[in-house]
Amino acid sequence: MWNLTRPADFPWTRPHPVWPQAIRNEHSQTMAGDTSTAQSLMATLGGPDDLIWPRDRFPAMELDRGHEIGSKGGHGSVRYRVVEATDSLVRFEVDPNSDLVGGHVLWFEDSGDGLLRWTHQLDLELTVPAPAMRLILALHDAIIEQLLVNAEARLAGREPSTRRLSPTLGAIRPAYVAAERVISRRRGGARGVTRPRVQIRS
Repeated sequence: MWNLTRPADFPWTRPHPVWPQAIRNEHSQTMAGDTSTAQSLMATLGGPDDLIWPRDRFPAMELDRGHEIGSKGGHGSVRYRVVEATDSLVRFEVDPNSDLVGGHVLWFEDSGDGLLRWTHQLDLELTVPAPAMRLILALHDAIIEQLLVNAEARLAGREPSTRRLSPTLGAIRPAYVAAERVISRRRGGARGVTRPRVQIRS
């Protein structure tokens, strides 16, 4: 049952359609672009030259073997592995040793007339206290909304703009990024990955 907060507070999150103990969070956006360029952008996800993940504001997504099945990594303290990958889709399963249970997937599809529809879907079991889940979803929404802004801008051949965060999220983000850096240093990050320096922007 969805009991974390009023659904209107998280408009992209609903009870999971077939998994009673879980939620589904889905963001979709239709944008101008061609499949070839979109495939090139998708191929950079989780790599050292990632063009769509908002790593300048949040912990970078890092994968030790790119989109190869079984590739491990994550962003910050959220760890996962690649379980499916094509030119237009990458699906991840959360590390079973994590406090979180579920997975997420990013894909795009041709909508015709020079348009592409990008979608990110998160399926997550409610295994953590409600306040923590609210924070997870707020941060997740901010990351994915900026990812879609980045993809749209890159498809158009321009530099992405930066979305404004809510006052609450803007206030806690520096502490969140700093805490994730400490956790990441202790873990050592994804093996073999060169981690870029994150420049915090407001």
